[in-house]
Amino acid sequence: MIRMETVTQPKWVENISILKCKPATEFTKKKLIISERVGYLFCQESELEKITFLPDVLLDLFTTFGGLTRDQLAKYTNLPRTTIFDALMKLVQKDKISLDYLKNGKIGRPKTVFKAL
Repeated sequence: MIRMETVTQPKWVENISILKCKPATEFTKKKLIISERVGYLFCQESELEKITFLPDVLLDLFTTFGGLTRDQLAKYTNLPRTTIFDALMKLVQKDKISLDYLKNGKIGRPKTVFKAL
């Protein structure tokens, strides 16, 4: 685990204390993605090309793919589903995305699909 003090830190990430190194996907390589309290680093520090916020990454994915479930978003970003869900709920509250339910005729909770507005 890399401590934030080892990375040149912009003023707006002062409250992020720990970076979690994660394997990169096609959509996260060479990025530092900031969620509310944690930074996820998807490269070696020397390869870092972009610092971005998680909601912006999610909106980019919706622009690319349209509607996506939490499982799909977790697969594309390699981030925890709970971290993604927290960011999704804030985007819903800000009216940036909508949610819908997939009814597949099976018993149980339907899957939630999120889409950009």
